[in-house]
Amino acid sequence: LPPSGLCLKEPPTEVLVYATHPDGLEITVTLKTETDSSSCAPQSDGYFHCPIELTDGAFATIVATDPLGRSQEEEWELCVDELPPAISFDPPGGAVDPTWYGPDNAEVTVTVEDDHGVTDLSLTLNGEAIAANSKDEVIEVSLPAEETLEIATIEVTAEDAVGWETSASASYQFDGTPPDIQAPEEGIITSTFDLIKHK
Repeated sequence: LPPSGLCLKEPPTEVLVYATHPDGLEITVTLKTETDSSSCAPQSDGYFHCPIELTDGAFATIVATDPLGRSQEEEWELCVDELPPAISFDPPGGAVDPTWYGPDNAEVTVTVEDDHGVTDLSLTLNGEAIAANSKDEVIEVSLPAEETLEIATIEVTAEDAVGWETSASASYQFDGTPPDIQAPEEGIITSTFDLIKHK
């Protein structure tokens, strides 16, 4: 029987239970859920095959009974993780057209979310590794504020406990030069337009 709470990629149709009697007596094993009860088929060496239909977060009870009617129970929680980790960037980085940034907003917040936890996390900025812990859900990344750097790209890969993996990237372009507005020599900006009168 998988450890209670251990996540699986998809709901199982059966579980393998190991149950024996200390005196070698023959036992029967039953799997009970909130809505059903089914007998488990004995295999060799104390194993039993138990059919099961459960969804994520549901509980089952394994009951082992000897010929004298004495029984022992163990509760088991099913965890099914069918979704990979989710990765987001704030501000979003353009995949095709990079997002512009300046000296005053050269920070990107990377968020990694998974309902059952991330076990492996890697981040790079232009190919250079960034220190990150798999327990970190939010990572602040400082972008280089250099005119000579054309594009800054963050790449993230996250893997959860059952092996689902997600990779995402975001690109940004630095602009350290503010707009330049110049008035005419007279110092006055004028505009002309035609006035149309309607009779």
